[in-house]
Amino acid sequence: MIKHRVQLKLASGVCAIIVSVFSSGCSTSGQRVMAVDDLNRFQIDCRIKTEQIRFLQSLRSTPDNRMAASLTNIVQPWAIVTDYSGYRQRALVGNGYTDWSINQLLLRLSYDCP
Repeated sequence: MIKHRVQLKLASGVCAIIVSVFSSGCSTSGQRVMAVDDLNRFQIDCRIKTEQIRFLQSLRSTPDNRMAASLTNIVQPWAIVTDYSGYRQRALVGNGYTDWSINQLLLRLSYDCP
């Protein structure tokens, strides 16, 4: 009986730590990640090609960003109901779709702006 209580307290403590660590969102390094909807509306401007390339490269997620985004969605499954847009954004960062979108924009810059 006492052993069961200790295990229950330990499990509760571990869950509380996990939730508190991942409740702040998907960015662990302070790196900005542009929303996919904004990436989809990004306008190519050949006059500032170099600046746009630099900007898009700065938006790439790191492996830590992707892992944190995925884990946040795992430990906060209720977020799909309470914060659907945040949940969706974390899912897209976690599965690498945001980086794929950035790659597509960079390809357009290289082909459309010689």
